[in-house]
Amino acid sequence: MATKKNEGGRGKKQCPKCQAYLGARQAKCECGHEFPVKARTARGRQLDPMALISRVKELGGVTAIQKTLTEIAALETKIAEKNEALKTLGGVVGAEKALETLAEVKEALK
Repeated sequence: MATKKNEGGRGKKQCPKCQAYLGARQAKCECGHEFPVKARTARGRQLDPMALISRVKELGGVTAIQKTLTEIAALETKIAEKNEALKTLGGVVGAEKALETLAEVKEALK
């Protein structure tokens, strides 16, 4: 395995400016040379800007996407609040028992 700057090998690339070897993922050499970085998605595919623009248009534009994301965030907040309320009541079973107890109390007060 190469460990010196002057040795190439697996997982190494050579700087075209100073000829030093550095790690394959390193973006900048000590001499200042910067290697081009490709835009990639989480799955490792290269991004196609035109396809991205086309997809945004299909979805109704940036404003429509922002509105949808805002609505999703609001729903997530409501879900989180409901989950907290359920935890406070001891889960679904606890909530059902609380409702039964409330019904019994109402009946007893009649």
